[in-house]
Amino acid sequence: MPESFHLLFSEYQIGNLTLKNRIVFLPHATGFVTRENLPSEQQQVYFAERAKNGVGLIIGDGSQLVHRSTGNPWFVNAWDQRVIPIYRRITDSVHKYGAKMFCQIQHSGNEMLGAYTRKPLLAPSAIPDPLMNEVPKAMELEEIEDVIQSFGQAALNAKKGGYDGIEIKASHDGLIRQFWSPATNKRLDQYGGTLENRIRFSLEIIKAVHSSVGNDFPIGVRLSLDEMIPNGFSLDEGIQIGKTLAGTGMISYLSTDIATISQMYLTDSPMCVPPGFALYAISTLKANVNIPVIAFGRINDPILAEKILKDGQADLIGMCRQLICDPGTPIKAASGKLDSIRYCIGCNQYCLYYLQPTIGHVGCIQNPAVGYEDTLGPETLSLASHPKNIVVIGGGPAGLKVAEIASKRGHKVIIYDEDTKLGGLVNLIIKTPYRQEFEGIVRYLINEIEQLGVTIYSGIRADADMVLSHNPNAVVVATGSEPDFTCFSQMDVDNICNIRDVIKGRAVGHRVILFDKSGHQEGLSGAEYLADRSKSVEVITPMPNVGNKIDESNLRPLLIRLMKKGVTFNVNEEITNYSDNVITVKNLLTDESRILNDVETLVISGLNRSNDDLYFKLKGKVNDIYRVGDCVAPRLADMAIWEGETVGRKL
Repeated sequence: MPESFHLLFSEYQIGNLTLKNRIVFLPHATGFVTRENLPSEQQQVYFAERAKNGVGLIIGDGSQLVHRSTGNPWFVNAWDQRVIPIYRRITDSVHKYGAKMFCQIQHSGNEMLGAYTRKPLLAPSAIPDPLMNEVPKAMELEEIEDVIQSFGQAALNAKKGGYDGIEIKASHDGLIRQFWSPATNKRLDQYGGTLENRIRFSLEIIKAVHSSVGNDFPIGVRLSLDEMIPNGFSLDEGIQIGKTLAGTGMISYLSTDIATISQMYLTDSPMCVPPGFALYAISTLKANVNIPVIAFGRINDPILAEKILKDGQADLIGMCRQLICDPGTPIKAASGKLDSIRYCIGCNQYCLYYLQPTIGHVGCIQNPAVGYEDTLGPETLSLASHPKNIVVIGGGPAGLKVAEIASKRGHKVIIYDEDTKLGGLVNLIIKTPYRQEFEGIVRYLINEIEQLGVTIYSGIRADADMVLSHNPNAVVVATGSEPDFTCFSQMDVDNICNIRDVIKGRAVGHRVILFDKSGHQEGLSGAEYLADRSKSVEVITPMPNVGNKIDESNLRPLLIRLMKKGVTFNVNEEITNYSDNVITVKNLLTDESRILNDVETLVISGLNRSNDDLYFKLKGKVNDIYRVGDCVAPRLADMAIWEGETVGRKL
């Protein structure tokens, strides 16, 4: 173990438990749930993978619901005693690798939808959450008592299921924080009004849990230290709450959090939020309590983690997305292999945005194995029985991933890229505001292929003869995509360009219309890029909302910045003509048209076509040929990396 990480990898005591190091895998919704709202086998494999790679403590799936009044298709019913044997299988698989595991339990309060249970939401007062916007029922005293007891039952189920401790969730979402908050608690009885009364509910829950599990079972609380909403509690009150909870003598640690679920750009902080952004609040709590404090907040670097411990700002280091992205972070850091760590870039594309509407469980843009550890985990990658000579054309994420996986399987790999710098479109993305961390995707892959001895020819545009001259057993074409102006071919093409061209240096006029066809990050980040160069920018999209394919954590701060920079937006509109600096726009709902004068440049985002010419020239001349990424169809980096992984395994 490197001396520089002696605190991070030192043993630490929580209650009567000894953790082998101070790295904590923080709780989060995984979505690994059966139709009966029980933990799935996928959840067991997922947590076992993190335990196997050296994490000290896992605080399990942050969606363990304690009461029948709250529900969600991808949450576990912790109150259901059928969870006990499944919990046992999960905890046994974690304990096998020397890690400890706690179970986080919660009640969602008004931050859920009643449609999941066909019952009204329960909350301190009949005040809707601004994100869910459903009016809840103000809890009656008997309902309060019932929920308190349900926390005790859920905790007991966890203990019977082999967990080593329990964590009560009172953080950015959940009923307990709603009782603490003057913004959501307007009660006039013993549970409302003064801070002492607003804390009462949580103290009674702690007492019920303690009574259920006994003195030898650690209990922790994850709390939001500052709601950061109008009329909510501030850091001063948050610290006072933490001190009161610690003063009960019944809890063993406090895990930190900040804001509420309606400020997702803080609770699930994207790359525009700096690592360690909440340390000011965490260190304040640490200075005011005498029990261990777990830090959070984009801590994805072991060097930063060690510094936090050394400076006395916290006692343990909470990591969430970093250990989703690279479960091997602890082992790699402990052995000094920092360059081999795949660092989370805070894109939130797969771990957050895709969690609910698409695959239904947590994922990672960089790590295809998330949720598929039993089939795509590193240990499932076997050496090829017959090593091949493989040529990969294209050094973007798709081509780099193929090269990495194929080389790890023992193949001899050559990669060509026409640019002098590997990375493909990532090299453009990082030039837009607040997107510099995206480079981490290709930095990791380039380091891997260099360490594996992949032969790299950069700055060379490969043609069919050049590829065939290597006598390859297999060829993978990853030549990406290029702008498609087909639907604008009858317009003023001299003043039409793609946002990619602009970032590459194409000159544009002062007044710019950006037509966003995709709704992804490229369009609005492109608009910000233009605004930062003093352009007058109006975004037009045929979609009902701007940025409708961007997750909320990224979208809100991006829209705030754009509005402050004078960018305007119009939705449900299509461009029907552009000539002589005049654009005609048709409203897709009313069919009415409007005219925009003095438009010097029309910038397009989201209209691209596959650059597949080389693939078809080689098809039939090579026995084994594949194409991956945008060369198949223009999409996002997650699919490029997924296809790179799967094709690399086929070779």
